[in-house]
Amino acid sequence: MLTKSRIKMLLDNNQSFSDKLKLEIMRVVEYILNHEHIHYYPMSKIKDISCCESTQECFDVTKYLSGEQLKLLVPRYSYINFDGNEFSLTQAEFKCALKSEDSFASDEHGIIYKFSKERLNIYFAKVVAPDAVITKLEL
Repeated sequence: MLTKSRIKMLLDNNQSFSDKLKLEIMRVVEYILNHEHIHYYPMSKIKDISCCESTQECFDVTKYLSGEQLKLLVPRYSYINFDGNEFSLTQAEFKCALKSEDSFASDEHGIIYKFSKERLNIYFAKVVAPDAVITKLEL
């Protein structure tokens, strides 16, 4: 089980992270601990919570929180079509859509023509699993 102090120890032992990045990560961890009912974290919310100054910093925070060591968040990808319908994408489909100019293929929805990259979404969901539980207990 992960605790706040365990996460802090992991960050403190990570020499490749700046103190600023460690602080940004801990802000998000604190928020997750204090808002157990929230399971949906769009990038804008993570950026606000962490006080990141750039999108890249925000991606660095989410990369760590969704990485193998913590697995606190899981990335989710979607596309909202021009009719306002949202559908899920795999990571591979999302990456393909980012590189495409006019269409991309979705296993579930076939080829999506005349799409807009502005309608691609990435958000993070809180993991609710035994190996990814964080508690307020300080051990």
